[in-house]
Amino acid sequence: MTPVYAYQIRRREDGLRGELLLRLRHSRSAYIVDCSIEQARQLVTEMKGLASDHCPLHHMTIHLAQSLGAQISHIILQSHERFGEVKSVVCLDTSSGPIDVDVEPTAALSMALHMGLPIFMDGEFPQTDEGILGPVQKPDTESTAQTPIPEAFREAIEGIDNAASGDDS
Repeated sequence: MTPVYAYQIRRREDGLRGELLLRLRHSRSAYIVDCSIEQARQLVTEMKGLASDHCPLHHMTIHLAQSLGAQISHIILQSHERFGEVKSVVCLDTSSGPIDVDVEPTAALSMALHMGLPIFMDGEFPQTDEGILGPVQKPDTESTAQTPIPEAFREAIEGIDNAASGDDS
């Protein structure tokens, strides 16, 4: 298995689908995971640490696993060569031993991004050329839940607070 981290979401050349680039930890290469536009939007939201207006499946899965006393340790993406599709496995550590659970790939990736979980690739995936990617960056090991609020959002919130209190300064 190859350790990777989420690097970028981009629109495929035909404009109809998205591509998630999962960068190798100490390389300028990345694996490409094909996804629908809706899945790409969900992953971008999670990568940027933004709250969404609905509770996706991965939030429920996290709470369900924790309520049963399981800890989610990592995510594995597997290529299914025969059908050309991606499968994902969420690996749980429980008191009775490890359990691997098949999960929809976007939900598994969103969970990994949200919690800062390690992501591993297993199987054959298309790769990008090294020249496409920029310089090697240190992967962000902290959860996106700890991402600070951008300054533009702070200004908008302060503007709402000032308008509500009648302060026109």
